[in-house]
Amino acid sequence: MPETYYCILGNTPSLSRAELTRLLPNTTITDIDPTIAAIELDSDELAQNLLLRSGGVVKIARAITTLKTTDEDTINTTITEHLLQQDEGKITFAIAELGRDHLPALSAATIKQSLKTAGKKVRYQETTRHGLSAAVLSHKTVTEIIAIHAQTETLLCQTIAVQNIDHWTLKDRSKPYADRKKGMLPPKVARMLVNIAIGSDQAQGVLLDPFCGSGTILMEAMELGCSVVASDTDTDAVLGTQRNLKWFAQEAGINTEWSVQQADATKIDPQQPIHYLVTEPYLGKPKPQKDQVKNIFTGLHKMYLGAFKHWSKILQPGAQIVIIFPRARASQLGLKEDVTLHKLIDKLDSLGYTTLSEPVIYQRPQASIAREVYHLEFRGT
Repeated sequence: MPETYYCILGNTPSLSRAELTRLLPNTTITDIDPTIAAIELDSDELAQNLLLRSGGVVKIARAITTLKTTDEDTINTTITEHLLQQDEGKITFAIAELGRDHLPALSAATIKQSLKTAGKKVRYQETTRHGLSAAVLSHKTVTEIIAIHAQTETLLCQTIAVQNIDHWTLKDRSKPYADRKKGMLPPKVARMLVNIAIGSDQAQGVLLDPFCGSGTILMEAMELGCSVVASDTDTDAVLGTQRNLKWFAQEAGINTEWSVQQADATKIDPQQPIHYLVTEPYLGKPKPQKDQVKNIFTGLHKMYLGAFKHWSKILQPGAQIVIIFPRARASQLGLKEDVTLHKLIDKLDSLGYTTLSEPVIYQRPQASIAREVYHLEFRGT
């Protein structure tokens, strides 16, 4: 019998949802709020495997019950009853509240006292109202109970899986080459992009990143089982990516094949069939002046179009493309409206590309240039 699980999404929830949709194509995904999605799975193991695969899900919690109330006394009592059912000699617990900032806080002290009265040895793990971090949950044995506000109801659940924060930190901060001036793609975002390309199946085939930077996308693809091919015009990026991939293959015990060459994205000539193309191209100046935007986007339109024309010669029919497009934000640059490359999208059909979904936008609050993530398929020419 399937059970309900709640996925707690990370800092890019719209992209996390796009990833979940690709990883769970036959599963109904119900939005609870902007950062929580409900799914049904057959076991905790499947939920844990999903979290291991995902870049955008921070925690997964199994449903305990749904209360037809938001009353804190009723919730406190129900949490106490649930914890009393555990077999541990000592209970170490934490309480998280999501979407309940406008309501009275639950009383951990009341729950703790009720457990003691029932004869349990108990310890409360201090936390913020929004719950324990992945770092704490990864290193301590704590039963985290989450109360989720859903209109007139309260969804109670228990955390059963959490991101391996040590592994993500290793990939983000320990690789030998990085260039902070170029704006690095976070590993979790790179994992989501790769998952959107690969989908729910086991990775089979070769992934190309023709704007490889420091190789972040390539490392995530390698970890999922892809062979990877990459290029960049910058000598330092090519050499740095080669160092990073050699380091990561040794660090993670990965034996997949990889190659990195210095080449323009419009001229790269891989010697193997390409099944996936995942990339963040050059997006222009991160903080352009208002009067520079038009010329910048004219140049980017030409660059992207030239790349797509060349890629149509090297991609396998059915190849999946996940690519980031720039979007100049009117609110940050004093423009009348956002400036995009949407006219380019209209030209891609004639080159053999099909757009599979609306773009997913993600951005930092004060960023001048937002990112639009497009998922396309190459039909062939």
